[in-house]
Amino acid sequence: MKQIIIVILFSGIFAGQVFSQISDKEVLNAIKYNQNQTLIDFLEQGADTDRQYDKGRYTLLIYAIKQDNTGAVKILLEHGANPDLPSKLKTPLAYAVLNNQPAAIHLLIVNGARLDTAVKNGKTALMFASKAGRMDCVKMLIENGADAQLKSDSGLTALDYANMANYPEVAAYLVKILEMRNYYSGLPDYTDGPHMEWVNDTLLRMFYMIYDMQKGYPLKKEKYIHALSDTLKINGFAYDTAEYAITRKINHDPTVYKNVDKVLAIGDIHGHYNALVKYLLNNHVIDANHNWIWGTGHVVFLGDVFDRGNEVTESLWFIYQLDQKARKQGGRVHMLLGNHEVMVMLNDTRYLNRKYEVFSNYFMRDPADYYGMHTILGNWLRTRNAIIKINDCIFSHAGISPTVLKRRIDLENINEIIREYLSVNPETPMNDAGLTNLLLNAKGPLWYRGYILNDFGGNKSITEKQVTSILNYYQVSKIIIAHTEVKRMISLFGGKVIAIDVPIRTDEVVPEALLIEEGKFYRLTALGEKSACIFEVNDAKAEDQLR
Repeated sequence: MKQIIIVILFSGIFAGQVFSQISDKEVLNAIKYNQNQTLIDFLEQGADTDRQYDKGRYTLLIYAIKQDNTGAVKILLEHGANPDLPSKLKTPLAYAVLNNQPAAIHLLIVNGARLDTAVKNGKTALMFASKAGRMDCVKMLIENGADAQLKSDSGLTALDYANMANYPEVAAYLVKILEMRNYYSGLPDYTDGPHMEWVNDTLLRMFYMIYDMQKGYPLKKEKYIHALSDTLKINGFAYDTAEYAITRKINHDPTVYKNVDKVLAIGDIHGHYNALVKYLLNNHVIDANHNWIWGTGHVVFLGDVFDRGNEVTESLWFIYQLDQKARKQGGRVHMLLGNHEVMVMLNDTRYLNRKYEVFSNYFMRDPADYYGMHTILGNWLRTRNAIIKINDCIFSHAGISPTVLKRRIDLENINEIIREYLSVNPETPMNDAGLTNLLLNAKGPLWYRGYILNDFGGNKSITEKQVTSILNYYQVSKIIIAHTEVKRMISLFGGKVIAIDVPIRTDEVVPEALLIEEGKFYRLTALGEKSACIFEVNDAKAEDQLR
């Protein structure tokens, strides 16, 4: 009989049926000393996450915050801990603020913590942060939508607490926020994102900026992604259902391409994503799911995706993703740099759309910073070419000027110099500052208008003889340019130059782009119509076609 009992007991042990229960004291010590597996075991044995522990003083969540154990905070929230349940008349958010833990604040917010919950004396987390001078915490709460106008039981706002505690930087920030919330009230439902930026070598921050029409001011939705490899697939959020394939290191593309069977060249997009997608759908470059269906063809965007329109970010991600899809079928998507790409990266905001002005001002961040070298899109843009040669044609936003030709610089070097300029500290001396200045200004391939516009004397800024010299030097038959809007694509200088910047966004003209297929040139309209390019506009009447 004894033998049978012993066998049963040992069977129970080996079958996992007999455990020693983890005590309250043991789990508190586990949280204190970052032994988070013990916490997981404790929760999985059926413990109540929202009971008051530590002699009835704190929930486990608040205890983890007080012990600065962000890992335990994450575990508890994942196991259903209430992010708003107070202890000793303070919410978890208030404890995270007082313990100066932005990471814990972020975890609480993404797990649904109510920002404006007031418990002790009617104080919100924002009031605690302002009184303690925690600028990082104040900004995080404000950017996620905390109400700065609420008053405590004493009739004091967050601004009052900052002033009383003599934190002028916090007070100045809150004054500006209150002013902007009043100024920017009643705007459309603006949304921008995602933006992705490296916090460090292994941590990626992803965020969206949203104008909350109920609150009447912008807020930010963000999350952090731990990058365990150089390639990532990241799902969108904040009403974004797209998947983003991210590569840590992006190499620049070649400048010269040969034996390409078909090329589609598209002029300035200027932030009109929906018009672009409609155009590519109607011309069977993509399918309804935005997949590439154009085989080994190349699509060339001739710069100026930025500015004017309010779908710049959507357009950039679309082009970024489409190139990845095209390469899998042997095709390519070329995003060439135009003057507006460089302007934004250098923080020249003359043509910034209202939406981006609102978000930049409200979140107190320069537009250029959203495309800095630490961001995914900014890093990608800095690897793009300004000019390429496909078969026997040059594609450039503005073209080669006679002044550039005099320097006898090859196309690859043009790209290298522009990329280098965008990728180093602007104060760093360049190897050839004069050439760099030439390429980035009025007579460079980003800005030159001499192929289309007349000079002050009424003559073309470039002659046909000079155009021929440029073609001969670079061994091409044509130059394809955008940059200056035209009502229809036009051929200039006896067919040596084709200007294609027909606006894709307008109802005033039928948007069109240039198809080169088996050496022949075609118009492709936004309606999906294809016709041979019989350029009836001669050079003398070209200006009639200007927008």
